[in-house]
Amino acid sequence: MPLVAGFQLDSYEIIALLGAGGMGEVYRARDAALKRDVAIKVLPGEWSRDAERLRRFELEAQAAAALNHPNIVSIFHVGQYDGSPYIVTELLQGETLRERLRKGPMRLREVLDHGVELARGLAAAHDAGIVHRDLKPENIWVTKDGRIKILDFGLAKLNPAKAASADGSTVSFRQESVPGHVLGTVRYMSPEQVRGEVADARSDIFAVGIVLYEMLTGKPAFRKATLAETMAAILNEDPPSVSQIAPSVPPGLQRIVSRCLAKNPAHRLQHATDLEFALEALSDSGTGSQVTGSQATLSPVKRRWVAASATVLAIVAAFILWRTRAPEATPAWAGVRLGGPVVAFSPRVSPDGQMLALIALVNRQTQVAIMKPDGGSWNVLTDDTSNGSVTNVAWARDGSRLFFDRFWERPAGVYSIPPLGGEPTLLLEDAWAPQPLPDGSLVVLKRTLRGNNQAFRFWPESGRSEPLPAYLERWDAGPPIRAFPDGKEIVFIGATQEAGIESGAQPYILDLATRKSRRLDPQARIDRLDFQLGLPVVPTPDGRGVLMLGREQNSFELIRVERNGRPGHSRVLSFSNGRPPFYVDAAPDGSIYVDSAEMSPSISRFTVEGKLIAESATPAPLNNMALALKDGRVLITAPLGGNLRLLSGMMGTDFHPFLQADAADVAYAAPVSADVVALLLGAPGKRRIAFVSVHNGVVQREIPVPGGNATALAVSSSLKTIYYVAEDNIYSMQDTGGPPVRVAEGEDLAIDPAGRMLVIHNIKGIVRIQLPSGAAEPIVLPAGIRLAAVNLSASAINQKGLILLNVVTARDFDYQPAISDGRKVTAISFDRRGDTLAPGWTLEGDFIAMHDVLRSELWRFSQVAKK
Repeated sequence: MPLVAGFQLDSYEIIALLGAGGMGEVYRARDAALKRDVAIKVLPGEWSRDAERLRRFELEAQAAAALNHPNIVSIFHVGQYDGSPYIVTELLQGETLRERLRKGPMRLREVLDHGVELARGLAAAHDAGIVHRDLKPENIWVTKDGRIKILDFGLAKLNPAKAASADGSTVSFRQESVPGHVLGTVRYMSPEQVRGEVADARSDIFAVGIVLYEMLTGKPAFRKATLAETMAAILNEDPPSVSQIAPSVPPGLQRIVSRCLAKNPAHRLQHATDLEFALEALSDSGTGSQVTGSQATLSPVKRRWVAASATVLAIVAAFILWRTRAPEATPAWAGVRLGGPVVAFSPRVSPDGQMLALIALVNRQTQVAIMKPDGGSWNVLTDDTSNGSVTNVAWARDGSRLFFDRFWERPAGVYSIPPLGGEPTLLLEDAWAPQPLPDGSLVVLKRTLRGNNQAFRFWPESGRSEPLPAYLERWDAGPPIRAFPDGKEIVFIGATQEAGIESGAQPYILDLATRKSRRLDPQARIDRLDFQLGLPVVPTPDGRGVLMLGREQNSFELIRVERNGRPGHSRVLSFSNGRPPFYVDAAPDGSIYVDSAEMSPSISRFTVEGKLIAESATPAPLNNMALALKDGRVLITAPLGGNLRLLSGMMGTDFHPFLQADAADVAYAAPVSADVVALLLGAPGKRRIAFVSVHNGVVQREIPVPGGNATALAVSSSLKTIYYVAEDNIYSMQDTGGPPVRVAEGEDLAIDPAGRMLVIHNIKGIVRIQLPSGAAEPIVLPAGIRLAAVNLSASAINQKGLILLNVVTARDFDYQPAISDGRKVTAISFDRRGDTLAPGWTLEGDFIAMHDVLRSELWRFSQVAKK
């Protein structure tokens, strides 16, 4: 019989029945001692005689009480009344995720925020040795302030070796898994649960994938007419891709969901903290909605080093996952920042430990340099600027030479140079990433026809080379491949000939004599989600281990994995600043050298000759785009308070919200006239166009976007014709309505102020389209210049029809603006270091752009002797 209002249950007064479910009744009650309202879950008396149901209820109480986390419901008390056990928990205000999903698919920002908190809560449970095993929208609570709480650990499985209560004492209970006994809610089961096998934390990851899928699409991933058909689908079928149902979902997020839903547990994300990091990365990048195929035109070297900034690092998610044993204490290390260039990468210690080779940015291009580790002076050994950037440098095993490469669009070649200076010698064309061996040969990489990298062994003296069965994905700088000190084996992150590159990159050791490979650690996995961050693999000086980059919660770690294949790893060094090193080297004396890079963003205003007029620090904007208004203010779209907001400010002052009314996410801003800007508002799938006064930030009118999907926008000065980008196509529509008309393929666009010309950026390059005829003419870039993967500014065309582009050249490490009249392209020369991104015209005839200045330092870490 349900408890009635006013009933006293120990020190709790029942107020009202909140609901009932398969595992009990839930009441609102008043805690007389602490003067607070709580929730009490009671197992009905007739059910308490069911030994299995009672055991599961007690298990839930014990499992949840062992956890203390803001994303898990808090347990205050456990007791019994008249033979019926009950649990007292915090009283939650809000609704279940199931109730929220009944309203339809969720906004992308909601999905990312909820997904991150869900992953955090699960990570706390998993770290305590507890697996939920029944995660579903009914067991996920969304509070009124938008926070996630995980409920109902009634099917939780405890790992006794790991579980501990909040105070550190051991929790002495366990849930036995019975083979063939299926527990959980069928639609959210993992394949191993359907088969009645033992479920671990990766089963929860699978369930999170189903929940994310449902949040994004509004549809269940696995739902058939009968339970048997649903179970068969979980075992044998993939759900329709997220992009089929919700095309606007960013590809990075689609890949995360797919990884969670892998049938084989070994192919999923291996821990909830990894899922948390991946979702946070997309969330921090401004929902990840603007990462487009234009990245294919990015300078290969730039892909790697620009990722040093916090903004770009946010869309990077590739790291090593080890969950084989509890982490051990990190040894004590003392770090010293070395002298040398302002921008320095890739420290490589000489065989005798007395000299340090490095890559330095000199006169806007990377070169090979050398220095003594304890001195501040450094010497540049190379000066070529015509063949691209130096991306790798390495010492000959006897210290007599340095090997390096150059790379621009493709590998230019491998070179050698004496450490005291001299003329570089080209050893092998179309190769890069040299790794010296003791016999004088080199392991190098060459590009395959499919764009991947295959390892080759090359003998400089004879010119002979032979392919090796080792393949690396399209790493663009500092690829993860190194030779062991004895020269018998190499370690790399890639794929073997047997597995094929499609199998995904994993850590392998290749025996150069037998050409046989083995996994470095069968339990270690590389999880590549969206964009490749350099993963250093560095053999230790004793040749017995490999140093690699891992991640633990909010810090990156250098960890050691044993060469002999012993499972597990040992923690070496932790980087708590959130910036992982791109290059690592280990010295003979045991010290470790790393680089540490960061970007400093600002808004800069330049003359067309490249002279700096003004500069102002700014939050990192979406699309790297800034628009100049006639009164001197600047508009940027940037994250603020968990949403994308349009901010405005004078250069040198703070930026504030531009719109008078609190609006949905602002995805894009484009000029219409001196008095009006057009905005894309709302989440993907629900986008609308708003025309806003630049004087007071008031929305004048709104027009829905057909299909609700758009990523960029341009409007004719008459306000009658609207152009927008959706799914890599350009469409036009009239402001009075009617069906949209496809104009061309494209990812970015801009319109000239008079409405006579449209410029679009697509996979083929930059195209100029005359209006209204539609005649298209490609803008041909001269030799030595390529487009950079930066969004075309919405104000890229001025009254004279001159177009501002972002380019990169073989001679320049930094991105540059360029001006085109449609027939020729001229890069603008700067005497100022840094990337100039998405340049756009001002009404005065100069241009405004985001400006990122890169700084990278070298550090040496030495282990502190124990006293």
